[in-house]
Amino acid sequence: TMDEHVAALEGMGFPREEAQRALVVTGGSVNQAIEWLFSSPQERDASAATAAREPPLEGGAGLEFKCVLVVNNALAMSKGKIASQCAHAAVGVYKVLAAFRDPRWLASFEACGEKTVVVGVATHGDLRDVAAAAEAAGLPVRVVCDAGRTEVEPGAMTVVGIVGPVQAVDQITGHLRTL
Repeated sequence: TMDEHVAALEGMGFPREEAQRALVVTGGSVNQAIEWLFSSPQERDASAATAAREPPLEGGAGLEFKCVLVVNNALAMSKGKIASQCAHAAVGVYKVLAAFRDPRWLASFEACGEKTVVVGVATHGDLRDVAAAAEAAGLPVRVVCDAGRTEVEPGAMTVVGIVGPVQAVDQITGHLRTL
């Protein structure tokens, strides 16, 4: 698992944050992460910038993919409203994924059974932070803002949809509780 890989790199003396970043940049490969960590800072910065534009997918077959829908619990939406907003986010992030720079991502997501998990955050700020982190990681993201015709104010950010390799998505959403 990603936690085991991070622990292995920490055991070699690498700081946790650097170990996590190396694993995300290299697609979860411990050996490649070690090489990346031992490279010069200029090479690391260049490879991280490339990874942000083109996240690694070594053939696509070896990586598991999932979608996480992050609900803004601060809005106290009804179950039906949450379901509706999650549907918008799921369809939206699927469209983003379908147009993504690497078509293997869509094929891998579909091959993994389109695994989808719904989690929640407590505040508007938390939801913005999750969206920003996913965008910074180069993952397909869809932010849903409500039209304001029923329960919430117009423009309220209700759900963020994120899809990508499990390890990369879990780096951003793994600490959140499922609904």
